[in-house]
Amino acid sequence: MKNLLIILFIGILQIGFGQNLDRAYIDTYQNYVDSLFNKGVLTKRQYPNMSGCGGSLKGYYLDSHLVFIKSTYNAEAGYTSKNIYIENDNALKIIYHQHSAQWEKHHQEYPKESEIGNYENMTYTDTTYNLYLIENPVMFKYAKAKLINDDFDKSLYNVLIHCYKSMTYELNGNIEKSMIELQTEEELIKIVD
Repeated sequence: MKNLLIILFIGILQIGFGQNLDRAYIDTYQNYVDSLFNKGVLTKRQYPNMSGCGGSLKGYYLDSHLVFIKSTYNAEAGYTSKNIYIENDNALKIIYHQHSAQWEKHHQEYPKESEIGNYENMTYTDTTYNLYLIENPVMFKYAKAKLINDDFDKSLYNVLIHCYKSMTYELNGNIEKSMIELQTEEELIKIVD
């Protein structure tokens, strides 16, 4: 009986003071949200315009709570995407994927093809960044699903946090705040710090 009371007390403390976020918890939460998404349980809200940070922008809600943002920006020869997992109005994880043509490399290696617009031998980047927003954020860089490094890119972090905030404002209909307040470097610094 005493052990049961201790377990209940610890559980109440975790609920009352918030769960200690770690990568394992975030990955479990991501799997939970992904399963709800795949089952069609989440309510989709699509931003009607092109998002300044995300291109095509969709927010997914459980009841009235935003739990997942999915955005894709398609360009002439590639795309970028952001999947953002959110709990209690806080981003927990951002998965940023870049798939884009390596124009300079192609121009150097195949100058004649480039002149005539032949891009058969074009190579592409296929890079994914996983950003965990824990007490001390960590970032992992993958190329074709292979871990390349775990260097923390502060500049990319700033952009991803900026985009998370901007896309949240867009989904909530607060376009003015999205376009004006978040465009300055000072606002980026405020968000990060």
